[in-house]
Amino acid sequence: MGTDPHVLDVPLLDWPAHEELRRELARAGRPRLLVVAEGHPPPESSDVLEDWVRAPVDVSEVRARQATLRSRVPLDAAPRVDEHGLLWLRGRWVPIPPSQVAIVEELVDRAGRLVGADALREVYARSGGSSDAVAMKAVMGRVGRRVREVGLQLHNVRGRGYLLEVPREPAER
Repeated sequence: MGTDPHVLDVPLLDWPAHEELRRELARAGRPRLLVVAEGHPPPESSDVLEDWVRAPVDVSEVRARQATLRSRVPLDAAPRVDEHGLLWLRGRWVPIPPSQVAIVEELVDRAGRLVGADALREVYARSGGSSDAVAMKAVMGRVGRRVREVGLQLHNVRGRGYLLEVPREPAER
């Protein structure tokens, strides 16, 4: 991952321009900070994982609000891959084979959002795997079975890519 996997990213979204992404992140149970455009009222929301600031932003206020949102995320509620290649979610873990770690990291980094099939093939090829579409499909099947072990769902969006879904509630053990 490009950032520390133990620090949850809280993205800044221009609002109302990024309303669709806001909804995707909310469905995935991910925190988000909205930058409300001048002349627009802030959105009505009772979600504790959402906050807003008015444009133009004050960097110190943004950092403080992001820290607050991070603190509201239930412990280990966001998936992460640690330095040993273990995928963690809500205290549960599963080892990820070294050949699949880069793919899982990409999916985790973009949980709740579609990751293009070409982008995943490129990530897999860079990590030493095959860029062949048939081989990639087999690998993604194995990745899907693996992530289910911690309660995640991997959806194939035919002809477009894959979406890693993080359920709001922990899966039954």
